[in-house]
Amino acid sequence: MGQIFHEAIEIQHTLDRLRSFFDGIEDRALTELYFQCERFYNAFELFARSSDDKTFAGLLLEANQIYPNLVMIRHVFSTFQQVLAQDKEMQPELNQLSLFFQQTKVYGTIVDKLASLERAYLEVCSLGDILAETFPLQVIKIETAAHDSGGLWICVRGEKRVIDVLGTLVGRFANFLFRRLSTGNNEVPISDRVLATQSLVNLTDELERGGFSNILDDEARLQKSALLIRRELVTLLAGEPVVKINGEQFQVDQPDRPNYITQSLRLLPQCNSAVQLNE
Repeated sequence: MGQIFHEAIEIQHTLDRLRSFFDGIEDRALTELYFQCERFYNAFELFARSSDDKTFAGLLLEANQIYPNLVMIRHVFSTFQQVLAQDKEMQPELNQLSLFFQQTKVYGTIVDKLASLERAYLEVCSLGDILAETFPLQVIKIETAAHDSGGLWICVRGEKRVIDVLGTLVGRFANFLFRRLSTGNNEVPISDRVLATQSLVNLTDELERGGFSNILDDEARLQKSALLIRRELVTLLAGEPVVKINGEQFQVDQPDRPNYITQSLRLLPQCNSAVQLNE
């Protein structure tokens, strides 16, 4: 009898903890089950004291009500546990990419950056034979600051290896542009061929690092993709002397920022034209 008393109390404590997770939400099933446990406990206590036919009948009645509900709720939570475990097993196939652009203020610029990010993602998916329909780029969060201060934070989720490659490509290209366009030497503007070549080098390195080795022998395809990705990365980084990629900050020194903004914005129409690496 002592064991039954103990387990009845443990069930009530467990149900109390479960109900706390549904605070403010309709939890009629858990509440009803909790009171059934309480009634069973009281009926068992009466039977333990007197052990007559009346208290035994009352105990059987409460047991008959609580037992099927306990079985049902246990089955429901076991099913939830299995489903959540399956979802958790799938998570390693996905990863997140967080990007912050300090200067972005205009609606059109926000749209352009979102579109460029998706096009770059789709291109890397295509290179890696990853089905974008199976692993679409999902927007987790978009936040913007006030118009006078600017700032755009984008957080997206997609196929893990593709997201890893894309995040590293943005970082490497940011370092390249920041170094080349913030020196104040505007006599020799950076050529699109240089941009495309740098994009090809970065792309080849990161595809190899990410395990996408099957595409590395297709030079023509890599060159075409490098040109496309170069355009999208310029759209993301033009006019942005400070960016954060997964929390890591990339920035141009404060005195050089006006020059970088001017020079990088000049790349936008240039990079929207068709240019071949062998030109």
